[in-house]
Amino acid sequence: MRRIVIDTSVVVAGLRPDWVREEKLFCGWAPRADWSLGDPPLFLEYEDVLKRPEHRLAHGLATRRLKKFLAE
Repeated sequence: MRRIVIDTSVVVAGLRPDWVREEKLFCGWAPRADWSLGDPPLFLEYEDVLKRPEHRLAHGLATRRLKKFLAE
């Protein structure tokens, strides 16, 4: 199987309502690949970028929903 590492810009775009919801973005690839979201520094980058005010305004996720997304 292929390994996939998702770039931060793809995660940010996937959460924008004018693109697709994260469930569609990530579930579409899940059956065909082993998921690897990277190492702890990359995960911390996801968290940092997604919590920036301009991205929070764009994706509109409440803090609780964003935490759940990151935990999954």
